Amino acid sequence: MGFEFDDLPHWEFTIVEMSAGIYRVTAVRDGGIRGESSGSGAEAMLEDLKDWARNTERDLAARRSE
Repeated sequence: MGFEFDDLPHWEFTIVEMSAGIYRVTAVRDGGIRGESSGSGAEAMLEDLKDWARNTERDLAARRSE
């Protein structure tokens, strides 16, 4: 089960603890775009992936308007 955020309606984020204190954070867009990060700072990685998803949405919108 993942997290959804109002400002990123097409995205689902998951956090999985892979081993003690080491996490994998994943962002998946309903169109199949995927980003992933792993390390010890789950909350920071989640915020980084949310920023990446926002940038990806801007890029997709720009391509649609070309």
